[in-house]
Parts: sequence; C-alpha cells; structure tokens
Amino acid sequence: MILCHTKIIQDLGGFDDNIFLYLEDLDLCMRFTKADHFMIGIPEATADHFNSYSASRSWKLHWRKDCNFAWSQLYLAEKYRGRSDM
Repeated sequence: MILCHTKIIQDLGGFDDNIFLYLEDLDLCMRFTKADHFMIGIPEATADHFNSYSASRSWKLHWRKDCNFAWSQLYLAEKYRGRSDM
C-alpha cells in the first residue's frame, strides 16, 4: 500500500506503462527514493479486499500470471541497470 500526494506520483512520471501487473509498486518506490523523497514503512498497515472478482483459477491464468511476474522482474532488472529500452 502506497500513500502519498498525487503530485509526487505525477512528478515521477506516474506508473510505468511497460509494467503490466506485478512490481509496479516496487518501481514507483525505487523512483521515489531515487528522487530523494522520504518514505516510511509501516508493517502493521493492512488493506482488505472485501469483494473479489478475480477470474477463475485455471492453469492458464496461473501460467499467465507467472509470465507477467517474470516479465516485470526482468524489465526492472534491466531498467535499473540503465539498459532498459524494452
């Protein structure tokens, strides 16, 4: 869960459109700290989803989720090594 002023996210360029699901929050936090913004982690903070509208839990869904997660990991690794032109 990330709480901050909208202007800060806008100044950082918003969410990276190249990341489809998974790790977009990590990317935003990395850019946040790189821009010398102050962050506090509160491990006790929680968020609950009261209604779940997820698709069925088929093997195809799990496979696609795993692929998206792997893509995000590879993309961020390249992005923060300074070589991302994906």
